[in-house]
Amino acid sequence: NDERAMPVLWHQSFLVFAQRYKQDLTPEQKDALLGVMKAKTHELITPEIRREIVNSVARGEIMDTEMMEL
Repeated sequence: NDERAMPVLWHQSFLVFAQRYKQDLTPEQKDALLGVMKAKTHELITPEIRREIVNSVARGEIMDTEMMEL
């Protein structure tokens, strides 16, 4: 419950992490990262992080297009 703002570098690092590892995250890990985003936000960077995480396919999930091909 720390109310201090995180530096921009922290948010940028979070974004790079999300971009790099989004395909390797489990659904539970994605939910945990979304919780972190709610606690520590940046008006410009957080929406990008959210987009990366929400629009990614988690490890063990099947993409909608893959399901259509089955």
